[in-house]
Amino acid sequence: DWLNANEVAAPCFPSDSMVAAPDTTGGYTKFRTVSQSGSATALTRLIYSSHHSDLDIEVFDNILSKSRENNARDSITGALVISEDGFMQLLQGSRCAVGQCFFRIMMDNRHDQIQVVSCGDVNQRLFKEWTMHLIRASRIKQEIMSHYLIDGAFRPDLMSEFALADLCRTLSDDDWDAEAA
Repeated sequence: DWLNANEVAAPCFPSDSMVAAPDTTGGYTKFRTVSQSGSATALTRLIYSSHHSDLDIEVFDNILSKSRENNARDSITGALVISEDGFMQLLQGSRCAVGQCFFRIMMDNRHDQIQVVSCGDVNQRLFKEWTMHLIRASRIKQEIMSHYLIDGAFRPDLMSEFALADLCRTLSDDDWDAEAA
């Protein structure tokens, strides 16, 4: 198993909320959440960017379908913005759920050069209704997107934390789709 061979740590959970328990399907030890109390349930927002290459629409549909299934189960909401070669994703939920979700993302070979842009506790969700909303960067209104382009391209890996958070707030207003007008 790759995780055990590389001694990958579990997402950072409070130490009093984790125990090692045998996984009967794989025969190795994993971390399991025992308690959802305290700061582990604080509403957390994580924004990251990553690169992808040569992914077709069927792959994006698969990512979206699986994300919605997992996020509904884990009470995570958010949005995934895709461009020709990159992802920008915002995840919101309990600290434990967001940590576990991001851990899965880090293990997904469709992501390359993953970069956490922002992570912290927040008072409210930006995307309350979306277990995961797929937004194609090319469909964002030009008058909105023009504020976030770097050298004429959407490059979330080069954007500041402030710019990405501002873009997410703008997208949460639901008046961003150029094709909906």
